[in-house]
Amino acid sequence: MVGLFIFLLPIYSYSETMPDHSKMNMQTPAEMKTDANNIITIDPTRLQSIGVTYEPARIKTIEKVIRTVGRVEADERKIAHIHVRFDGWIEKLLVNFVGEKVTKGEGLFTVYSPDLVSTEQEYLLALESKKILGKNAHVKAASGALGAFEAAKQRLLLWGVSEKEIKRLTQTKKILKIITIDSPINGTVINKTAFAGQRIEPSSELYTIADLSSLWILGDIYEYELPYIHVGQTALLSLSYLPNEIFKAKLDFIYPTVDSQTRTIKVRFQIDNKNEKFKPGMYANIELKIPLGKHLV
Repeated sequence: MVGLFIFLLPIYSYSETMPDHSKMNMQTPAEMKTDANNIITIDPTRLQSIGVTYEPARIKTIEKVIRTVGRVEADERKIAHIHVRFDGWIEKLLVNFVGEKVTKGEGLFTVYSPDLVSTEQEYLLALESKKILGKNAHVKAASGALGAFEAAKQRLLLWGVSEKEIKRLTQTKKILKIITIDSPINGTVINKTAFAGQRIEPSSELYTIADLSSLWILGDIYEYELPYIHVGQTALLSLSYLPNEIFKAKLDFIYPTVDSQTRTIKVRFQIDNKNEKFKPGMYANIELKIPLGKHLV
């Protein structure tokens, strides 16, 4: 006989009473008070302790500030690359090291060139023929002599011989086997490859001279900042080694392309550098302030 057992388990009812927030008495901190219009005010002592200040609303000019870092470079328009236009040999250096300052017309080095000597000889022969045939009543002969003289002079100029050297040659009638190559600008030697005894040719760059009295500062701005800038704006510059000095530079060129990697545009500033505080290769902090008009603040 199989017995059937039934177990009855007691079931208890459980409920959790949650607090009614709507009936809670919300306490306002002592330093905060609410008036009849439900406007909360804070005790002045509390305001002072948390650094809150206030002032009347007023109209004020708003500025956007663009900051970037620029690299100082020589002005490409004021750089002279010194070559000769003939083959020859350097006899003597007159400017010996990088960093030396030179003036326009100052000798850089002397050079010997057989080709140049030959051209000087042709010039003197043409000069003598011009003088002799110039007295000749025959117009064609005189005209031909003058043409030969002008052609010889032009060849000297094309060789790079200065008007000063040609004038000396005309007056002394003496061929100089050694001529002096002069600086075409005032500036500072920023590169030099020349040395005494060196064989040179037209492709040899012997000196690089730059006028550092004004310089370029090249910086980058993001493309979304482009609407705020224009040529002619004044920027404020500072240098890390002169932290207490502020310099002014003019924005004089905005480059026409965007860097596809950084999404930036290169901009160029021009700065007067007669005090020589800026050096090519330095970095400068650049700040542009753009007025956005007057607003209530």
